[in-house]
Amino acid sequence: MRASTPPLQLTDGLDNFLVGDFNGHRGVDPENFLQNASVESLEELIEHGCRRVRKRQNAEIMCGVTGVCEMTPDSRPPLREIPGVDGLFVCAGFSGMGFKISRAIGLVMSELLLDRCGKTVDISPFWLGRFAEGLTIKAEYEYKDD
Repeated sequence: MRASTPPLQLTDGLDNFLVGDFNGHRGVDPENFLQNASVESLEELIEHGCRRVRKRQNAEIMCGVTGVCEMTPDSRPPLREIPGVDGLFVCAGFSGMGFKISRAIGLVMSELLLDRCGKTVDISPFWLGRFAEGLTIKAEYEYKDD
């Protein structure tokens, strides 16, 4: 799991705006993680935000929030029926990337539910047991967290 706040910069239409960060730390215990944004991370966010929006040079912190993103070890979702539980399917663990590919995932999951196999694309690499066997999915051009 990763500790993060979503990368975000929004205005509220008044004089406030929201800035977020994703630090990509892996191995975070979801039952025991930093519940408040650190002073260092908030200072860095203000610095980056003010660099992008010059008129915010005197920005003040209104609040800080932290959280944990649910992600698989390879950041790729398992797309499968759960072994031993007939009719229970899983499609989870890919956080923000899931939004980007949701139409394709919806199509292939509907095929899996109706026909018990993906027909549009090969989903065989996305089986749940790959983690236990150390067979994580590697993209040709991986995103870097560090």
